[in-house]
Amino acid sequence: CDSRCNGASSSTALRKRTTSGLLDDSTDFAHHQLLGIGTAICCLISVPWGGGEHLWVLTVEQFTKLYQTTFGFVIVYITCVCTTKASILLFYRRMFGTGIIWYIVFALDIAHGIEVPLALITGCRPVSYFWKQYTDPTAVGYCINDSLLYFVNGIIGLLIDIAILLVPIPSGESRRPAIR
Repeated sequence: CDSRCNGASSSTALRKRTTSGLLDDSTDFAHHQLLGIGTAICCLISVPWGGGEHLWVLTVEQFTKLYQTTFGFVIVYITCVCTTKASILLFYRRMFGTGIIWYIVFALDIAHGIEVPLALITGCRPVSYFWKQYTDPTAVGYCINDSLLYFVNGIIGLLIDIAILLVPIPSGESRRPAIR
């Protein structure tokens, strides 16, 4: 962890000490921070198996290990992204309060964070076919079109990002931020 990670940990601990509540933006930030570290770990452990290299230079064993890591990485990454967005929304709640738009965007973010890992986990039968489909000619199974899943996931993520940017606008016209 570098100095930014240590600074973020310290500020989260100090912020947590001054607030309380189950759906607290600093608590959510701490979850996001742990998932961010998990994402970094997935990236780092993929290096010995050819992470960062062109797929054509990998052995079958390296490719298999790399795709197994990718499988886990996507689940950790999307959860990290969705908790980051939830943290922003919880910060908005603290600053501006909530309205129907806030609840809709928050629900969409949580649903997106559940939908993508579920689609990935249940999208291949058996799950091992996700990494065996390209390397084992005898492998039998079925997978959803993962390229389409990633593409649609990107579009949904973008729309949620835009919605998050728009959430404080209606409340910003009628209220000033709460000073604590």
